[in-house]
Amino acid sequence: MRLEITHETRYTYSAPVRESVMELWLQPLTLPMQRLVGFDIVTEPRAKMMT
Repeated sequence: MRLEITHETRYTYSAPVRESVMELWLQPLTLPMQRLVGFDIVTEPRAKMMT
């Protein structure tokens, strides 16, 4: 069985924000009974990401 899961997190602020540091832990695990086929993170606006 193959599943596709989409998750959206949205932040809103009372004033414009120039910069923010976030930590994101959303990548599914690869386990004996579960294999990760693909994983992608998209940000709007585009942002530099480090892993």
